[in-house]
Amino acid sequence: MRRHLAKLTGLRAMVASAFLFAVMAALIKAAARTIPSVEVVVIRNLVHAAIFVPLWWATTDRTLGNRKLLVARGVLGLCALEAYAWTLGAMPLADAWILQAMNPVFVALLAPLILKERSAGHIWLALVLGLGGAALIVRPGFHVAWWPGLVGVAGGLASGLAYMTVRMLGRSEHPLTVVMAFPVVAGPLALPFAIPVWVWPDLVETAAMVGAAVAAAGGQYLLTVGLKSAHAAPATTSTYVGFVFATVLGLVFFDEPLVWTTVVGSVSIFAGVALLGRRAVTVRPTAARGVAPTVTTET
Repeated sequence: MRRHLAKLTGLRAMVASAFLFAVMAALIKAAARTIPSVEVVVIRNLVHAAIFVPLWWATTDRTLGNRKLLVARGVLGLCALEAYAWTLGAMPLADAWILQAMNPVFVALLAPLILKERSAGHIWLALVLGLGGAALIVRPGFHVAWWPGLVGVAGGLASGLAYMTVRMLGRSEHPLTVVMAFPVVAGPLALPFAIPVWVWPDLVETAAMVGAAVAAAGGQYLLTVGLKSAHAAPATTSTYVGFVFATVLGLVFFDEPLVWTTVVGSVSIFAGVALLGRRAVTVRPTAARGVAPTVTTET
């Protein structure tokens, strides 16, 4: 097992991570058919807390630096995750995936305001490509229920804001502290909303929700491993192979064929994010220790 894991470095780790995140999305979508999305989020956070809190406790000095920023990261991440879980139940898998994966575009837009980083002309071009692609996927006016797509875009925005807090936290916090704090903050915040609509899951639904959480944890780990040895531009684009995985899973398990607006919109978003990656626009802080991914559907 260790021999196989040792081979998963660089871009191979990134592709494996993208696959696990697509599996996570498919399992969340399956569970969200019968289980409220807020409950799915609570279960996901419980599993992640069970994995990462003991790991953080055993391998770090257990200090918390910027607690206010850790809480802000948890709140923003929870908003992004709730939006993603809900859109996975309301939209085709590939559409929900690509809208959530827009977070680098929003980071590039907001970084000058929040992180005081200068935006060059290519960033605005990437923004136009990204938002134009999102408009094609949301398709306002093409069908009645277009507003779930707006929730997906809002989730991508919240995800981008969450990654900017991760960027700032990466300058002072241990990576495991950032990862551990998210479910610890988000879980209790989501619980009051889940209790009134709680549905006790059966064995299959429980397996789907726990499997989604485990896949997300594995995807996050492989993403961190891959970013240690992959250049920014290939790393940015390689994670978008997850869209292919999401498309295949949507077709095979949910009978969701691709439509032309999704294809064209996705190409536009891919182009925008690839432009950001090629020009070395990342979400990872220079002083961090591999905390935040450049692009990911995990919040």
